[in-house]
Amino acid sequence: MKKVACALSLVLSFSSITARAGVQPSGAEFHPGACNDCSKQSPAVAGAKTGESAVAWSGASGADPQGILARFYAKTGAARGGQVQVNKLVPPDQDDAAVAFDTAGNTLVAWSELTEDNSEIFVQRYNTKGKALGTAIKVSVDDPAAPAIPLDVFPAIAATPDGGFAVAWIKAVPPSDADRIPPVVMFRSYNKSGAPLVAPTQLSTGLVRGIQPGVCVSSTGQAVVAWTNVDEFRPFQPNHKGVSMRRISKTGVATGPEAVVVAPVSYEIDADVACGTSGTFVVIWHTNKVPAVDGVDILGQRYTALGRKTGAIFRVNSVAAGDQRDPAVATDAAGNFVVVWESRGADATSSIVGRRFKANGTADGADFVIRAQGEDEPMPGDADVAFVGATGDFVVVWLSGPEDVVGRRFKTTSKDR
Repeated sequence: MKKVACALSLVLSFSSITARAGVQPSGAEFHPGACNDCSKQSPAVAGAKTGESAVAWSGASGADPQGILARFYAKTGAARGGQVQVNKLVPPDQDDAAVAFDTAGNTLVAWSELTEDNSEIFVQRYNTKGKALGTAIKVSVDDPAAPAIPLDVFPAIAATPDGGFAVAWIKAVPPSDADRIPPVVMFRSYNKSGAPLVAPTQLSTGLVRGIQPGVCVSSTGQAVVAWTNVDEFRPFQPNHKGVSMRRISKTGVATGPEAVVVAPVSYEIDADVACGTSGTFVVIWHTNKVPAVDGVDILGQRYTALGRKTGAIFRVNSVAAGDQRDPAVATDAAGNFVVVWESRGADATSSIVGRRFKANGTADGADFVIRAQGEDEPMPGDADVAFVGATGDFVVVWLSGPEDVVGRRFKTTSKDR
């Protein structure tokens, strides 16, 4: 009974916050997957300026026990056909879906493909009608002279303003291998024809936690990649974690050295990045360190196009109770941004929560609920967000338990714009 009461209290509390924030659902929740009881992981969403959207995830289908799936949506929010099997090879296993829209309205889906002793990064492009454009593009490249073959995993993808795209990912040789290579962050960019601008480039110079980095590209063509750094790898002990980032020019060449956003002092951090106007950007992460005030909070730092900090680190969430974790961030064409994350209450229930910010970093309302866990419902988590169209609307997707990807579109009320 206590769980029900706490969950109900959370729903009522967040419902009032939603009204104040000027954010309202635009349509009902939707379920991109065709299989109700198939395993699903790592949902990702992308939105186009024209209002279309796409959702990608990894999981099972009737054709593949572990593949990459996607579904495309019109500007009205209606699905354009059923789910699409992105990968063509069955087996091996595919994981770590990521998705973006290019400037022509084509959809870009990235993933890692794991064989018995290797893993590579691929990208498949789709036209505006959801038809594959050519074959999958292999992004990662292995050095045949290396003593051990690295695993390339956890891709993140973003479109470039000239019609191309940029991919960041993690490369490592697992500890089980005698020739272990600690995780590093890799980057590669492509032109609008799908041809690489440069060879894969290592961005990280310090130690890296081997989870998905964040990547964005501004209207000027500058890319920014953010990731979780660590102080050292201790045997049988946890390491401390922070956030690093690096800027990359539109030609695919790194600009300046690795920059530390926050030193590795927290026990857990997961970072994301979003690019605003004129090359500005914002880095978001969760931490239990100040200015976090209760458990784990979501923090952010804004930057100029030259990578200089704008203002101080700020706390994203307005509700302090519980743990706020695993954030994702997106910006609209005007540089306004929205952050979504998982909020875990003291009663072990979970919700997907968000908050909007203006381009100058000012909060545009308080936290608003996206999905609160109800009685006997699976825990929601692993949320992603993308703006759709040009009016400040956005779409959020999340994982509901281990077998369902759920999404919902939201609109911004005109009185708050």
